[in-house]
Amino acid sequence: MNSPPPLYKPSLQTVSLPRTGTNRPLCAVLDSPMGGSEPTDNCPLLDQPDDMEETLKSEASEAAQKSRFQRLVYDCMETSDQRSDGSFVPFYTPFADQDLTLVFESRFESGNLRRAVQVGAYAYDLHLKTDFNTCKHTQWFFFSVQNGKPGISYTFNVVNAIKPSSQYSQGMQPVKFSPHHPDGPGWRRHGSRIGYFKNRTQRADVKHPAKYYTLTFTVLFDEWDSRCYFAYSPPYTYSDLNEYLSRVCDLPQNQDRVRRRVLCQTLAGNSCDVLTISSFTGESHTLKSRRGVVLTARVHPGESNASWMMKGVIDFLLSDSAEAEELRESFVFRLVPMLNPDGVVNGNYRCGLSGQDLNRVWEKPSRSVNPTIYYTKLMLKRFLEDREVVLFVDLHGHSRKKDCFMYGCESRSLQERIFPSIMAEQCPDFFRLSSCSFAVQKSKARAARVVVNKQFNIRSCYTLEASFSAASQGPLAGLQFTTQNYEQMGRSLCHSVLAVSYTHLRAHETPEHLVCRLLLEKKKKRS
Repeated sequence: MNSPPPLYKPSLQTVSLPRTGTNRPLCAVLDSPMGGSEPTDNCPLLDQPDDMEETLKSEASEAAQKSRFQRLVYDCMETSDQRSDGSFVPFYTPFADQDLTLVFESRFESGNLRRAVQVGAYAYDLHLKTDFNTCKHTQWFFFSVQNGKPGISYTFNVVNAIKPSSQYSQGMQPVKFSPHHPDGPGWRRHGSRIGYFKNRTQRADVKHPAKYYTLTFTVLFDEWDSRCYFAYSPPYTYSDLNEYLSRVCDLPQNQDRVRRRVLCQTLAGNSCDVLTISSFTGESHTLKSRRGVVLTARVHPGESNASWMMKGVIDFLLSDSAEAEELRESFVFRLVPMLNPDGVVNGNYRCGLSGQDLNRVWEKPSRSVNPTIYYTKLMLKRFLEDREVVLFVDLHGHSRKKDCFMYGCESRSLQERIFPSIMAEQCPDFFRLSSCSFAVQKSKARAARVVVNKQFNIRSCYTLEASFSAASQGPLAGLQFTTQNYEQMGRSLCHSVLAVSYTHLRAHETPEHLVCRLLLEKKKKRS
């Protein structure tokens, strides 16, 4: 039997691959999973019997006791020859047409699959890579599969998850990308018989008794799936960001709207960019009189939905709409779209190359070890010297709760409730005010919003969280989010900035009165 077609080849659209900062090679992806358009229809949460998870847990336990068949069919750490076209020789090559073994790959940008072990004719245990320089943080996955046959149900068991709960227990599905789908390429929710439960394997990262968790799901392949991809959530890579920024910043109509510069170099030598968006026409004193807004995203590399929200923000702020023009005339926006490029490139879930959670080093970041955080704080300091900064928002993804919501900074005043209240008004389909929290746990004391609030005295500082799963209210209740939904949340964030500036036009209104008024107006609308 001939070898499977090359999984990778140098992309004509990619000038150079990003740097990993490690000895792990990368190749450009053939049939890029960023190509095409995603379906706009929201897929409902998977409806399963109440006892499905217990059934799957029992089946997994019974299979582990009976199975004597374990065969390593993929290991991303094994060296592999590189072909003349830049593709990797697969770890496993089917030896005949009758060989139904799946061919896995993850050695591409943002990929994460450490190894695959075949434990049955159509069943595979999947082990995820830990974050670089750590022995934990296993949640994000992104890999490709070849040699899948139509009409066969394959079971994937991710066996080294760490979090004790997941939206997979509530009907959330992974995503699948089929480059040759007849309706067009795009990320679609996929998978059945989904369960998330504790298994019997002791965790390697702790000394006390603690077990890993298993995510199990069943997948199908269609006749067009010569190669397809599976991921935790629709990926958004560092190269995707660079290609996007190059495109929008070079548009003629954006020359007087956006400035792009390199904030710093990462540990691996990748550029971390910062955007300044405003109206750059007119007198310089007019620009200097505008208030500032700072938005950051993707400090946690596995939270790809944060990048989709940031894309929605950028698209809206650079649009021709009257609202966007008014925002550019009223504010100066500073955006850091990707705070952790190295983590994104290497397929990490939470950390950077140093093995640190970059959202826990904001208090005293090291210029040499945490350059993106260090220079973002320096940018904030200098930005504040030029103008009043009225809002700071750090964009994240959330794996255990539904909806979109915000975390604040434990202020006793109702001042910090204003912006989340406006968000709830502007985006009732996604944003849930009752899920917002304004208490700061001890473990979050060095997070971005808390440090920026305390050290820079910016009163309105938030973390905006978007669920990987679905909404729990409104017309989208029970429907799994798409990338379009995340982009809409980014646009709603912009609408809320504009709405807050209108709201404050009411004379002699205290923050407490404002919040009460908003709540009363919302109550009247419901009644």
